[in-house]
Amino acid sequence: MYSQGRGVPQDYAEAVRWCRKAAEQGVAKAQLGLAFMYYQGQGVPRNYAEAVHWYRKAAEHGEANAQYALGFMYRKGQGVPQNDAEAVSWFRRAADQGTRRLETPYTPCIARAGERCSHTGQPSS
Repeated sequence: MYSQGRGVPQDYAEAVRWCRKAAEQGVAKAQLGLAFMYYQGQGVPRNYAEAVHWYRKAAEHGEANAQYALGFMYRKGQGVPQNDAEAVSWFRRAADQGTRRLETPYTPCIARAGERCSHTGQPSS
């Protein structure tokens, strides 16, 4: 509501406050939302490490979008050390749930887990 201004004035700080309450109680969608706010810097200073923290919590609850986002964070080295193998692991978990977000340049790498992938999505030598 607050993040999009639906029925109330848009207020990212208030959205973070309510989202955090639910996230701390283990609500995966709230954890995903809070992670995104940290990633974007909406209502809080941009903080990739904090985004990873909340993406991981949501991902561990089986939230496919969080699993994909966590893979992206590992692929880019945002908030965590860059790690292609870890990225592929999280992308694969998301793919196992049928997420369509895996139509990315990294898709060929998922089929070749364990091989290091370049930024083009092709296995690097």
